[in-house]
Amino acid sequence: TKNQDIVTALNTLDPNNDMGVLAIKPVEQAASVTFNAPDIAGKSIYGAALNIVYKDSIAPNNRLSYQITEGTTQLPAETITERNADIAGYTTHTRLLTTPATGGDWNAENLRFKLDMFNRNTDAE
Repeated sequence: TKNQDIVTALNTLDPNNDMGVLAIKPVEQAASVTFNAPDIAGKSIYGAALNIVYKDSIAPNNRLSYQITEGTTQLPAETITERNADIAGYTTHTRLLTTPATGGDWNAENLRFKLDMFNRNTDAE
């Protein structure tokens, strides 16, 4: 919820684009985003992609971690340690999911995604 807990901003950059911005405070409590299930009727799904664009210079001793939940299956948490910052200090991290974690085909259940993002102190590395 905006302005509560750790979410400080949530908006859409362009009304014609689904890409949005989520700003969180540098704390270890997770910020969760649940995505609406896509309309897959009559479509072939070859995979799913997660792109996280972030700027970590605000809290240089923290690393962004994330955990994906695919339907009811929670994938292992991952911490982003590499930095490929552009000139403005933004890094893009991409995670491709070519098959569901439980195997089989993509379907209405396993295409229901939830993303938890949280900070990890560099001491944990």
